[in-house]
Amino acid sequence: MRILDIFQNDSWKSFVSCLVWKNRESIEDKERFSQDFDKYLPVLLKNITLLFLNNAGTNDKTKELVFKMNVALIKHDTFESLKYNIPNFENFCEIARQFNAQKAKYLLFLYAYLYSNFSDDIENFELQVEHILPKQWQNANFNGWDKETHAQYLNQIGNKILLPKASNIKCLENFFAKKQEEYKKCENLTEVRDLGERTNHSWLQEDIQNRNREIYQRLKSFIDTNM
Repeated sequence: MRILDIFQNDSWKSFVSCLVWKNRESIEDKERFSQDFDKYLPVLLKNITLLFLNNAGTNDKTKELVFKMNVALIKHDTFESLKYNIPNFENFCEIARQFNAQKAKYLLFLYAYLYSNFSDDIENFELQVEHILPKQWQNANFNGWDKETHAQYLNQIGNKILLPKASNIKCLENFFAKKQEEYKKCENLTEVRDLGERTNHSWLQEDIQNRNREIYQRLKSFIDTNM
């Protein structure tokens, strides 16, 4: 629910309402009431994310998806798979590179949960998109970085992570080794803490490339599971 709440429109809430209505007679039985939510909300999240990754997450497309899922839910039918597939890795990287802050936040929020296997208790409140490689280029050539490679890698999804607002302000234009001090303090963001504890204190082009692929693979595994 927290992940869906960041999605670019709220048409998905109609399906949640349908789940509540379907289970209205067991509303006082928490365990029984939760069964359909645990079963069907991941399916909704996967389908919503497929729309999102295909630049089809419009209000109309989401309403169409939710309407079909509502009908199937009430009729006890199985959900039909969307005609959309997850883009290949190269297209995914290009699509994600063009995301605005809100779209990047949705993808990174979902990934943060996937990274922890949904074990973290992550609140959306005041989380912001942080560029691990600083946005402001400093005129120096180090670790293979120059002005051209900085521009090439800056907005790749593998260079972005979620941080609480206060931590993000403290990180600002610091280099990775300095940012790690703040990353270690993020209690409910496992990946951020893991980056903070990393013994390699440099953030290189291959780190961004590897994280691009890690994000993609976890998303693909999630979407492909029982779809």
